[in-house]
Amino acid sequence: MNKFAILTFAALAIVAWVFGESNWAFPGDDPNGQIATDEAAQPSTAGNAATVDEAATETEVELPVLPPDDEALAIFQEARRRLFEHSSIRARYREVVSFPNRNFIARGTYLAGGPLQMRLEYEVELGDLRGTLLQVCDGQVSWTRREIIPVLPSGEAPAEEEINTYTSRRDINQILREVNNQGGVEGAVLVAELGLGGLPAMMAGIERIMTFDGHETVQREGRGYIVVLGRWSDNLPAELQQVTDAGPDRVRIFLAEDSLFPERFVYLARMSDDGDRYRRILELQFLDVEFDVPVSSEAFTFVSPPGTEEHDETRHFLDLLQGGEAGDGSESVAPPMQ
Repeated sequence: MNKFAILTFAALAIVAWVFGESNWAFPGDDPNGQIATDEAAQPSTAGNAATVDEAATETEVELPVLPPDDEALAIFQEARRRLFEHSSIRARYREVVSFPNRNFIARGTYLAGGPLQMRLEYEVELGDLRGTLLQVCDGQVSWTRREIIPVLPSGEAPAEEEINTYTSRRDINQILREVNNQGGVEGAVLVAELGLGGLPAMMAGIERIMTFDGHETVQREGRGYIVVLGRWSDNLPAELQQVTDAGPDRVRIFLAEDSLFPERFVYLARMSDDGDRYRRILELQFLDVEFDVPVSSEAFTFVSPPGTEEHDETRHFLDLLQGGEAGDGSESVAPPMQ
């Protein structure tokens, strides 16, 4: 797999998984690829009281499969409910994608405002390429803009034709109308899974497709966390069965004991078919978390640069809600790969 494809995965595929799109695929190992190492994975005391240290959690852990834990589910549901109690949430965002002896590090910011308002942006570098992602939702329309940008030795800006850009939009009002026409809790949950609400969407998706089978209280840097454990649901929807073969097997979610805010999501893959040992393949971190800070509505505004082609993905998601296959626009969900 070439470096462009690896960078596209590192910068884009994970956000597709956690914020509502359904594709998940791991690239093959590229022995010639220059992979960014986790030079920042050192303990940090910077930030306020709602900050987790940036030291990576265990890269390997033993997790036996246990019966469903109703208390763990209740704790997770309460954590998701509390997200809606805040007028705004602002945090640094950090993502570690792990391959054997290699890490990709992405850094950016996360901002949530009123209902369905969200802004996520981050970037990751791989050798002479940089990948960026911006996802903005103003409560009515959701936009996603992805770029793969050459990094020139001279420091000069690359020519426009050398930048690979993909911009998409989703009409939320239209999607919500379809949900209201159908009714039912499943439709409402699916709207969350379409990536229309940031962290609440991410947590709704996890609750739908995973069974919580344990929880524990731990101490890190003098602070308490409730760690909720999850595995694939026994009643996983048929359309997601293929994900279990290529994606993670378990998730550990670190909830701050005082606020229940989900500061870490650690996705793990089983190390052998018959063992209970798992290795980390992805870790999402929300750092320097601030609640109820003043936020300008302009933060949730998106204006495409002149000449930008916007791929309208609304029809694709309407087809998903209606239980059919994606229409002609489905191919626009994923950016082009070279």
